Amino acid sequence: MKTIIIDPGHGGTDPGACAAGHKESVIALQIAQMVGHFLRAAGHTTILTRESDVFVGLPDRVKQVDSDDLFVSIHANAAASASANGAETWYHGDIAESRNLADKVQHRLTLSGLFSSRGVKSDLDRYSTGFYVLRKSAARGCKRCILVEAGFITNKNDCGVMINDQKQNLAASAIAEGIIEYING
Repeated sequence: MKTIIIDPGHGGTDPGACAAGHKESVIALQIAQMVGHFLRAAGHTTILTRESDVFVGLPDRVKQVDSDDLFVSIHANAAASASANGAETWYHGDIAESRNLADKVQHRLTLSGLFSSRGVKSDLDRYSTGFYVLRKSAARGCKRCILVEAGFITNKNDCGVMINDQKQNLAASAIAEGIIEYING
């Protein structure tokens, strides 16, 4: 593996989901930066698709991905119902390596006790073409690409986890541990 690309979802003029004065773009960036820190401390090369709360188009996010990279997009979920909660991890289509990576990350997030588990899902089960960043990363030959929804910004408890520095750190650590577990096979 060459590089771990960490993609904090949304940014700048695209705040993503918003609730109770909080923006998905900011939460995703904070968690992604911590994930990058943990991975670099473990000796891995990482690239963030954005380093601040700026807009980066979807094509620019995936153009950095090569076939031997690992791609992890980080988001905060949202729902009309404030009771919707939990973390879920998505992979593209039926790519076995992406599913394996998603399983490891979701397992670590669940073990952290921060979020209930909504499981691991194929994006093609939800959308006819899948998530853009996963579909296009896979099209570039990436066999290890996932999207993590680290809780619901629209749920009081999940949002409380995602905006708390210490709990954010634990969530980022869990994501990084899942990635490292996958890499170490």
